Amino acid sequence: MDWDASEGNPQATLSQFANLGGLRSLGKAKVSAVAATSDKRGQDGADRVTTVTVTNTSAKPIVGFFVRTDIRRGNANGTERAGDNQVTSDLWNDNDVTLWPGESQTLSVSYSSADLRGTTPVVSVSGWNVGKVDVAAPDTNAARAAQQRAATAHGVLHIGGK
Repeated sequence: MDWDASEGNPQATLSQFANLGGLRSLGKAKVSAVAATSDKRGQDGADRVTTVTVTNTSAKPIVGFFVRTDIRRGNANGTERAGDNQVTSDLWNDNDVTLWPGESQTLSVSYSSADLRGTTPVVSVSGWNVGKVDVAAPDTNAARAAQQRAATAHGVLHIGGK
């Protein structure tokens, strides 16, 4: 960025570009996710919170680049409902994270339960070099305990989050 040339100009003047072509040759990373939901008041009328711990479980040293999570209307078995299923009232504490093998991050999202339209919340995880993974996020003690175990698992470096 040429800051001197951009002063007083709302559009930036780029003086050089990065070559990101190497991203095309990244191997496929593997991630796992464990999620749970609970009642909790939040911003803008939110009354639910879903917490998900995403872990890069790749056996080789392959980074999971720009791993994104979404909350969707789904089924109890962890599959998404057909059609327009993304919950749009969501507010994430973080998103588009990058994880190295053996790293995990716990993310949370608040949203209005009315947007689920009576369905089960499902967390969808995908990334630049990560295949899509869907997991159910039930509102049960067992699910909350499993998510907490994933968030505190030994031998895993937990990054940020709760």
